[in-house]
Amino acid sequence: MRLIAFPAHWLRRSGFAHDCRQPQTDSRRGACRGGRERQLPARAEGQGAVHDLARDRTWVRHSPLPQRAQCLHRPDAHGWEVADGHHRTGLGADTTPGADGRWRVIAYAQVGRDPATDRKRIRSAPRFDDFLKEYWTRWSPQWNPSTLATHDGYRRLYLDNAFKGVFIDELNEADVAKWFSDLNNRAGPGAANRTLEILKNLLNKAEAWGYRLENTNPCRSVRPNKRRQCERFMSADDLARLGNVLAQLRIDDNPTIRACGAAITLLLLTGCRCREILTLQWHDVKGSRLLLRDSKTGPRTVWLGPAAREVIDSLPRRAKIPWLFWNTHYRRPIRSLQYMWEAVRERADLGKLRIHDLRHTFASHAAMNKKRCP
Repeated sequence: MRLIAFPAHWLRRSGFAHDCRQPQTDSRRGACRGGRERQLPARAEGQGAVHDLARDRTWVRHSPLPQRAQCLHRPDAHGWEVADGHHRTGLGADTTPGADGRWRVIAYAQVGRDPATDRKRIRSAPRFDDFLKEYWTRWSPQWNPSTLATHDGYRRLYLDNAFKGVFIDELNEADVAKWFSDLNNRAGPGAANRTLEILKNLLNKAEAWGYRLENTNPCRSVRPNKRRQCERFMSADDLARLGNVLAQLRIDDNPTIRACGAAITLLLLTGCRCREILTLQWHDVKGSRLLLRDSKTGPRTVWLGPAAREVIDSLPRRAKIPWLFWNTHYRRPIRSLQYMWEAVRERADLGKLRIHDLRHTFASHAAMNKKRCP
């Protein structure tokens, strides 16, 4: 905390303080203010500015925080007025023409802020929905196709209709906290966490592109939901039961069911993610290797064992169809295995085992056998 003394005649020329010895007329109240000014106390408690009548100086006390520099005006006989660089509290009223702008410029300059830059930013700040479109246009080309598809779904469900009418620079912690709480009730904790991360990155870009002040992202104060530890590793008995069910699926009369059984078998034998397997095309199969183009961690190579190679060789090749796993009923690639997995899980008596747990099972067995995990 530091105390700075300014000569009163300099402050009067700058409009920052009034001459306490000359009476002035309040333009709003029509009351003479000079007659009672000398009766005001010569000291005020707390942060602020104090006019020393004996030395004809005004003392301005500054807070150590850069955005909380405060000064105390003495505008009239009705009390004191505190200014913090953003607004003034009603301890008094400064009615000198132009003083409202002068004290604001001086206070901003003392903390290193440029009011002209702030006004330009406020005029150019779009509404949230407009900035959402701009963010998607400028930033989504850097995402891989699977990430873009996932984010498109979260945007359509949870972001397009959020914060209606709110400008991007006015979005605050209360708005985000209320939205996140409602989203937890509608979508669940996992989807809420994913959408919160998208919103956080979006507001970071709003700061980088000049629409918000730096370090004002309200998502930083919102605590995400705690992740559940729901991983499960399959025992030898679980693997035996699952293997029997998958073997039956691979000889089913329905070609789509056979393709789903082969895809789930490859998930278990390779440790790949579900989307990585379902998007495979024949030119991605190079002998005993899979070239994954659209992987979560970028393009990579997965080596195939004899059992995985046998599963791929059993799949039929169709003319002008590049995908390995084809839905013959809808005549399109298989997009999801969840419905088939629920039936397999029930038949194999695997409880609530998730399809992603097949990847964890592969990793655990590979680690025990000192193999490299993909």
